[in-house]
Amino acid sequence: MNLSITTKSPNRRLAVLPMIVLVIFGMVSSAYHPAMAANQSLLPSISLYEALLPEYQEDIFTATSGRLPVYDITASLTPVDDVSGVGSIDGVTQLDYVNFTDTRQTDLFIRLYPNAPIYQEASLTLDEITIEGMPVLATYDHDQTLATIPLAAPLEPGDRTRITLAFTSTIPAERNQSYGMFGFDQESRSYNLAHWQPLIAGWTPGIGWNTGPMDLRGDPVFTNTALFSVTLTAPGELTFATTGSAVNTEVTGGLTTYTWESGPSRDFVMIANPEFLVMEGLVGDTVVRSFYTASSEPAAAEVLEISMQSLAYFNEQFGPYPYREFDVAEAYIGPRAAGIEFPGLVYISRNLYQPGNASLEFTIVHEVAHQWFYAIVGNNQYLHAFLDESTSNYVSILYIEAQRGPEAAQIAVDRFLKRSYFAELFSESGDHVVNQPTSAFPSDRTYGRIVYGKGALGMQALREEMGLDGFVAALRSYVELHQFSVALPEDLLAEFEKVGGATVLTTWNHWFESTNGDQDFSPDDLNQLR
Repeated sequence: MNLSITTKSPNRRLAVLPMIVLVIFGMVSSAYHPAMAANQSLLPSISLYEALLPEYQEDIFTATSGRLPVYDITASLTPVDDVSGVGSIDGVTQLDYVNFTDTRQTDLFIRLYPNAPIYQEASLTLDEITIEGMPVLATYDHDQTLATIPLAAPLEPGDRTRITLAFTSTIPAERNQSYGMFGFDQESRSYNLAHWQPLIAGWTPGIGWNTGPMDLRGDPVFTNTALFSVTLTAPGELTFATTGSAVNTEVTGGLTTYTWESGPSRDFVMIANPEFLVMEGLVGDTVVRSFYTASSEPAAAEVLEISMQSLAYFNEQFGPYPYREFDVAEAYIGPRAAGIEFPGLVYISRNLYQPGNASLEFTIVHEVAHQWFYAIVGNNQYLHAFLDESTSNYVSILYIEAQRGPEAAQIAVDRFLKRSYFAELFSESGDHVVNQPTSAFPSDRTYGRIVYGKGALGMQALREEMGLDGFVAALRSYVELHQFSVALPEDLLAEFEKVGGATVLTTWNHWFESTNGDQDFSPDDLNQLR
């Protein structure tokens, strides 16, 4: 796979050494294979897979066709009004739903994330619901963030039905809540548009539907893989970065209508800004785009280069990123997050956009790693956040080691892993179990220090026990076996044990299931780090 950079705006060219990457894209996990659909008329066509690179379309279509829900969304964006302070997205979702679980289903659970109180003036309402053309009523729970819709008839695994959801999503002029994922920034006129549409609630094999309260610690969105086709009409001055690829664009007066398709994806997310400039390059045949504003131009080329280099590195280590596009966008997000991952798109805080900023590099690499550990292989972040967060944090260290050597990697371990964990371990709070629900952590601070710090150090301990090649081979196998599914901790442990043997379980339990940090570190380690 060749890695090269070209530019659109501004006009600049960068030189990057070519890299050759040999990858094989495996089949979807058997755990995600319910029976074929009973209603063949609702089966999606291969045209919904246009966001994938041509060499992967047929294999992934064959592996997933008939097993993924399809969201066909038509909507329009009304800009935030300076007087009212709110805007909206009004739309209709035609949901061709397949029972992808292994049990009989009598209800459909829909998440309406913007209704959470932390989003203040935001809201997401279902204005009309029909199933096979017949009106139905939903019941609501947890501050109306969960809608339960009774199905017209029970669905066996693999059966399909068509559901229409008319919705209104109110966009607030406030983006600092929940990491600033959803809202409008008045200063930049920028829209952060995550979870703006109704989404099927997440389902975990062996556990079931996630129908509890919305998680306010960590990632609020837990979903399964689906296909999205989104047609949005918006003011023409806005430039959009999104999940997936644009397949059609039409301009009428001052409005532009876009049609995007996602391919297999856990969500469809957007960010829009009238001041966005775009710089782009190629990693193999994948177009990588950096969206930035003029004030951040000094760091824009560096952002693109790091994004491309890390995408190429993870391609080589863990299997291919199979999509045509990957977008990295400068975002006005709250102080609690440096970056936020979404399928095919990441937000990077504008506060990091300074050339040579080590935190900028580490954040970008971490969010790129999430394209494998979250987007391709999912997990229930409410229950096992370490599966994607600890893994992404540590493989970011592997990238730095590959780029600049062991000494630079150790500096990054000290700065981004140990410093965080030691701040918790040697405080009154002390040590905590990594593998526990996010709601079980006593605070956001503890959650971050344990999952991102201790959990990543646990991955380092496994790497040291298994060797670099064995550690990477286990992660590559994990990705291949569980792509487009929701994996469990035992799935990742099984791959480590295949390579490292039975002793891996002791290391795993010590780091992820126990509170024995005082066996690994002492206050002298903290003083030395300082």
